[in-house]
Amino acid sequence: RGAEVVLGGACALGLDPVVYVSSYVALLPGDGELRPDSPVGRPPTAYARSKAQAEEVARALQAGGAPVTIVYPGMVWGPHDPCEGESTLLARDLLAGRIPVGSPGAVPVTDVRDLAAAIAAAVEPGRGPRRYLVAGELLPLAEVMRTVAAAGGRRPPRGVMPAPLVLAAGRVCDALQPLVRGRLPLGRQGPWTALHARPLDTTATRRDLGVAFRPATATLADTVGWLQGERPATAAEAAA
Repeated sequence: RGAEVVLGGACALGLDPVVYVSSYVALLPGDGELRPDSPVGRPPTAYARSKAQAEEVARALQAGGAPVTIVYPGMVWGPHDPCEGESTLLARDLLAGRIPVGSPGAVPVTDVRDLAAAIAAAVEPGRGPRRYLVAGELLPLAEVMRTVAAAGGRRPPRGVMPAPLVLAAGRVCDALQPLVRGRLPLGRQGPWTALHARPLDTTATRRDLGVAFRPATATLADTVGWLQGERPATAAEAAA
């Protein structure tokens, strides 16, 4: 309903463009590479399901000719997170040694600065309905976890937990979370998403918006450096 009110209201006011930040999870589980024209998915987890339902609202407006531009980030990483999002919390848990075993699956790593550049470039009137996937490399989640731990000088998680076990543990943590103080470092949402991740076709993003994605290792290192109080690398340093 929030998507209907905000997006519908913006279109009714004649705004051009209306930029809606969706998520690649709205297209999961998917089949093969995810593209801007991939159908809306039917994910089972609450967050992903909410993104898929809002995606249907945005696409219905596009089908009616409204100048809605949909942007689909992957898992967003980067320095200066003001709200301790999912990736920041994962990095904190890894650096604190609270995750001893790696997780299965993969994630498309999106640098928050690349996402900001894509959104800024998308604010261009007169282009009509458009869709853009915004993510750099698709990396095994266990590799992401090892890279974060190594960047922070911590011992990386050992091995990879079997998929059925991590999903079962996620369900148990979801059931326990309302009963305990503090945030548990696992739930069903993350493992399910990682196990169903797909490569993202970013051809149109690079071509139309001029976004050159940072290497995932630079993004993860900048995230850890910020958490540990270091200066994150500039774009020029990351490219070098």
